[in-house]
Amino acid sequence: MTGNIGGLIATWSYLPFDAPDYPIGNGLNLAAASLILIISALQIVWMKWDNKRRDTLDVESELAGMTQTEIESLEWKHPGFRWRP
Repeated sequence: MTGNIGGLIATWSYLPFDAPDYPIGNGLNLAAASLILIISALQIVWMKWDNKRRDTLDVESELAGMTQTEIESLEWKHPGFRWRP
């Protein structure tokens, strides 16, 4: 559904009376690209921070008392998991 919203927004942001510069459409496009860049940079910073935090954890003590099924269901919450930026 989110992908289809892009087509709807593009239809109403590149209007014929704004031609040939299309300030509304180009402004929205620039804002979306800038937001993606900022979120990506923040995500890389967060992944590095979380990996450093996980380096200080003792994996064995974190997993103590858990069954094998519980350990397997931890997925990214497993203390031995590391993000790869």
